[in-house]
Amino acid sequence: MSRVTIRRPSDRLVTAGNPIVRAILRSPLHGMMSKGLCLLSVTGRKTGRVVTFPVGYARMDEALFIVSDHTWYKNLAKNPEVEVLLAGKRTTMRGEVIEYPAEVVQLTRRLVAHTGGWKKASRFGLGWDGQDDPTDEELAPALEKRVIVRLRP
Repeated sequence: MSRVTIRRPSDRLVTAGNPIVRAILRSPLHGMMSKGLCLLSVTGRKTGRVVTFPVGYARMDEALFIVSDHTWYKNLAKNPEVEVLLAGKRTTMRGEVIEYPAEVVQLTRRLVAHTGGWKKASRFGLGWDGQDDPTDEELAPALEKRVIVRLRP
């Protein structure tokens, strides 16, 4: 049994909290959240509507990375251009979806190491109760329904 666990708030909590988080990230008070959250605006592939929602991110190699298990990333296939509101600044970026399981595992491993190690893996929706880093075999099941979106200017 894997000791890597999924750690994410309930959908009900996310639905209730997103309007509050959006308001804070758009306000001058964004500093208290901008180190780990940004607002992402994507264009719906079917509706053409722009939808904006908060996402957790990590910055590495001059790009932003988002680990997600929600289906919003599918919109990037039709329109990879997104708008990001980060630390009070709007930027247009291009999204690339990384779905290949082995690549998701290896990139998640790099992101976790880059952002403070496994004790801080909750920013990627993961928990780890071990002393040593998890093996790929322990990590893969927790990431099987997740993708990584790389955003570049």
